[in-house]
Amino acid sequence: MTAMADIRAHGQPAISENRLIAALFLPTVPLFAALQGVQQVLQPAQVEAADAAQKVANLALITSLSSITSVLGLVLGGIMSDRIRTPWGRRNPWIVVMAFASAGLLVLVKNLGAIAILTVVYCALWFTLNFAQAAMSAVLPERVSPRRRGLASSVYGLAIPFGILVGVNIAGRIDADGAFWILALLLMAGSLSFAWLAPEKPMDFSITGSKASISVAGSVTGGLLSAFRHRDFTLAFTARALLFLAYFMANGFLFYLIKDRIPVAQLPQRNAGIAMSVLATLNMSAWIVSVPVAGWLADRSGRRKLTVSIASIGMAASLLPPAVDGSWTALVIFALVGGMSFGVYIAVDMALMSLVLPDQLSAGRDMAILTVASAGPQIVASPIAAALIYGLGYGAMFGASALLALLGGLLVLGIRSVK
Repeated sequence: MTAMADIRAHGQPAISENRLIAALFLPTVPLFAALQGVQQVLQPAQVEAADAAQKVANLALITSLSSITSVLGLVLGGIMSDRIRTPWGRRNPWIVVMAFASAGLLVLVKNLGAIAILTVVYCALWFTLNFAQAAMSAVLPERVSPRRRGLASSVYGLAIPFGILVGVNIAGRIDADGAFWILALLLMAGSLSFAWLAPEKPMDFSITGSKASISVAGSVTGGLLSAFRHRDFTLAFTARALLFLAYFMANGFLFYLIKDRIPVAQLPQRNAGIAMSVLATLNMSAWIVSVPVAGWLADRSGRRKLTVSIASIGMAASLLPPAVDGSWTALVIFALVGGMSFGVYIAVDMALMSLVLPDQLSAGRDMAILTVASAGPQIVASPIAAALIYGLGYGAMFGASALLALLGGLLVLGIRSVK
């Protein structure tokens, strides 16, 4: 029996794998509802209300700084949930605690207006949300068998767009005060529901020679970057980082693009907030439709690498219409094609990432590092996108994003250990 199998045998409660996989939906939806509802609508609106003249620069600053705390939250969430044991397991307690902390910060930030204090609180919020995400992402490689990971990845893939759809519509169609409260309550309810339906027992780390006995400090100083010695892990990380850099560059200033570039007569109900919710609905609907098909095909064919590569190239293609055409129609095409491509990507990407982990005993840490590839690009995405917007316009920003997505799709093909 492998070390990882020993951990499962001693540590996991007797619940069905189907129940566990279905329960993954519950904390993921409110997490991404909060992340994207705030990031796409509530935060830009707050920043603009504080200083309309410097809105692009201020939003880029807040996004970049909070992205740094996102990375810290992901890394520490992965490491600490790997190493710290509780009577309720090592993942679930962090999911619940950080969801509640995030809910408190959402309630706090809704009444703030000054750029400096908004920056501090949003940095804290992004830390707690990503800490919870790191603990959640480790559930898949730790508690789901390899043959079912395509299905589990599809559940994540459905929960993410559904969460974004819920969050952006709450943020775009409800007053800001109510939106922050609703997102906070959803976070608490989702985390508690998951902990109840998919409980963990304390993990048994008494395996001889197990790396699970390494201290948190030792993990940070010694083993944090050890996974990058493995070629496929490095390729997967780099390809993912490039795609998400393209994604964040294209979507980070979408609210301002609608207000600055699209004639108001073309906007639904002549309102930028409503327009954002319409685009999100189209994007997420296409995403949701594509996820189950992509997950099923990838599990059946076993060709996860090829599927992720094709999806990345499709994402690049979706960025071309707004790069050359400043109309509402171009954004609708971007939302539909991009949603379908990104849905295929997300449906399979988590399974692909779980299969390039070099050490299953440090699954939380290494999955968190791979998740950094999806959050870390925000650190540079906003400054790069802002520079392109100021210097060459929104079209150049979309064109650069398309090139990055294309490169990410090509790099995936270099992974050798996964079909």
